[in-house]
Amino acid sequence: MRLYDNISQGIVKILIDHQNHFQKSYCYPTQKRVLWCLEVFHGIKISIRTLNYRLKLIEDNKVINRIQRHTRGADGMMLFKSTAYYLGINAMNFFKKIKRFACKTLNLCGLQRLARYYKKSKDLLIKIQPEGGQVVDNLSFNSS
Repeated sequence: MRLYDNISQGIVKILIDHQNHFQKSYCYPTQKRVLWCLEVFHGIKISIRTLNYRLKLIEDNKVINRIQRHTRGADGMMLFKSTAYYLGINAMNFFKKIKRFACKTLNLCGLQRLARYYKKSKDLLIKIQPEGGQVVDNLSFNSS
């Protein structure tokens, strides 16, 4: 089991998407919800047991922190709720490694060179000046 494979990346992305959607520093999707999101949005079908192994691996590497949520019921028994997930201290390192892998992949495909070409083209773009004195781009690029 590897930490930076598609399944682990998908799980972390789902948790972050849930945090961003509700604009909180935590989220608490159920395991069924995480499995459904993995299947629908990432095309990954795994069992609950595999999900728990992956969550444990991700938590052991301090990418996320899991906190069990529970309350005491009217009859005195414990009522378990879905687990709360927080980003851990190594979350940024996790994303840096994913970014590094993506950059290597893009460089192999030549897309990084193409992106540099378009950036240079944008910098060298000749601006046309009509009679009104307004500067207009004849092309527009999305730069990042």
